[in-house]
Amino acid sequence: MTVGGDAAMLLSARVTLPGGNAVYAGLGSTTLNVLPRPYTVKGSFGYTPAEFLQSTALINEGAVSLRSLVTHVVGLDEIASAIEVSSTDPDAVKVVVSPTRG
Repeated sequence: MTVGGDAAMLLSARVTLPGGNAVYAGLGSTTLNVLPRPYTVKGSFGYTPAEFLQSTALINEGAVSLRSLVTHVVGLDEIASAIEVSSTDPDAVKVVVSPTRG
C-alpha cells in the first residue's frame, strides 16, 4: 500500500486482516496504536524531508510529469484486475484505482 497521508495509514491498519501484512512506503508521522489483532507492519523511507520538498517543487513547477508514469486506470469494481496487472505486466508502472471511473 502506498500511503498518501496519516489518515490512509490509519485506515489501512484498521482493515488489515488478522495475520496479514501492512506495507507502508513513504511513512508519515503517525504512530500506530496497538490494534486488537496480530498483523505485520513493514515500512520504508525512500527520501529525506528535504528531498521530498525538492521533488514536490519540481512537480508543482511542471519540471516533472507524473502523468506519464500512469500506465493503467481502473474503477473500484476492477481492483482485482489492478492487482493482477501491477504484479504481472512488466509494462505497468503505476496502476491507479479511481473511484469515479467504472
